[in-house]
Amino acid sequence: MLMLAAVLDLAFAAFHLGFWRLFGWPARLKGSGNLNAAITQTLNVMLTFTFVSYGATLLWLWYRGLIWPPLLFFGAAFWAIRLAAQFALFDRRHWQSKLISTVFAVSASAHALAGL
Repeated sequence: MLMLAAVLDLAFAAFHLGFWRLFGWPARLKGSGNLNAAITQTLNVMLTFTFVSYGATLLWLWYRGLIWPPLLFFGAAFWAIRLAAQFALFDRRHWQSKLISTVFAVSASAHALAGL
């Protein structure tokens, strides 16, 4: 489970790196204003860094045969909160939203189970 949690975090880092192409950034952000566009892109870069750091730490723990439950429960909470935000803020009717919600649930579960 620890390896799965690490791979999921690293996969989300790669996914977030693709936001510029996927969502047509920065051009499609211009309508929200320069400040909002800058904040959105900065938050994405920082979240990508967080996923890489967290995923790499989990890989290191896995390689060393270690488990640090508080770190894994933090990851489970992160993904559970992200899943809740998906339900609260995004349209759930589309297949893409259903797919990403499922991935968030799997991510929360993988982190929680790895911490047990």
